[in-house]
Amino acid sequence: MTFYREEFPVTKDSVYFDVAHKASVPNCVIHSIMEFYKDVQQTGGDKERWSDTTLAVKEKIGRLINAVLEEIALVPNTVYGLNFLANGLKYFKGDNVIISDQEHVSNIFPWTNLDRKGIEVRNVSSKEYFYTAADIEELIDDRTRVVSISHVSTVPGSKVDLKPISDVCNEKNIFFFVDGVQSLGAMNVNVKEMGIDAMATSGHKWLLSPYGMGFLYCSSDCVSKLESVFAGKLYTYDDQTKINTSLIQDARKWEIGSLNYSAVYGMNAALDMILDIGIEKIENRILQLVNLLRQALKELGLVITSPGNKNMSGIVAFECVKIPSELYKYLVDNKIYVSLRKDQIRISIHFYNDENDIDKFIEIMKKFL
Repeated sequence: MTFYREEFPVTKDSVYFDVAHKASVPNCVIHSIMEFYKDVQQTGGDKERWSDTTLAVKEKIGRLINAVLEEIALVPNTVYGLNFLANGLKYFKGDNVIISDQEHVSNIFPWTNLDRKGIEVRNVSSKEYFYTAADIEELIDDRTRVVSISHVSTVPGSKVDLKPISDVCNEKNIFFFVDGVQSLGAMNVNVKEMGIDAMATSGHKWLLSPYGMGFLYCSSDCVSKLESVFAGKLYTYDDQTKINTSLIQDARKWEIGSLNYSAVYGMNAALDMILDIGIEKIENRILQLVNLLRQALKELGLVITSPGNKNMSGIVAFECVKIPSELYKYLVDNKIYVSLRKDQIRISIHFYNDENDIDKFIEIMKKFL
């Protein structure tokens, strides 16, 4: 991975362990965005080329997650996508949706906002940050419409086995939606094999893309059952005298107005890098480094809250025996970039990290402790 590490200047004098918060984007992304704006500056830009690049991005997303173009919409971020899904269903007062107590607010507020329609939100309670399909099934009744959960939790990074949950949802004719922001770009996600009806994500984390660019996947079967709450010129009748009824019954109906094309260009370059390396190789490298880090933290006597084995992700969170905020500041002052979440230090490792990063981090930790 040495060649790709060179694409990330932050690695030259810092240890960047904070991709679960925000990505340090590679040189190729910056270059692609700059080329876009140079063209806009000199010629006003080429909309046909923008459209071609948009299609290229969707094709690459499809390759990454095993989907087709018509199942992919480019949206600004995860919460946009989840709001489209939450508001696209037809509800009756007294219906319910199920989430977990491990959700980021992006997968909470779109659902609690449905309270105004008389929709109940039920929470799966985790045990040591973990829950199963059986736990979800206990909450399901004949009024359950949706199960919406994170593939990987923001803290402490627990990875959920999605297939058993999708099997339960399929058996009971319930929609299964996923927040994929902490897994896409870091691990192999096959939406067909996992039985995911719809999944939303942002690009500015593990996908190494600019802010303001993410995507919404919606299966061809599911997309026809959801409505779009907005209308725009990209998917309606050209004849403005007609009732504004969508001509397009695929995921494009959620692309409202002009896209953030500079960010589209940036994501295009990032996806090229990810696909060139290969997502399975990326996942294996991340987990290899995570195992090394976990062992080093244990040797320091620190309590790791992130699960190991099959529920492990690229996120490692641990408790600190001293004041967490002081440790966080000490790490940042020493150019070790991490996050402070729920009084835990959260480390997130990507493919551009290496063993030297872990050694430097442990050295600084020993000085603090």
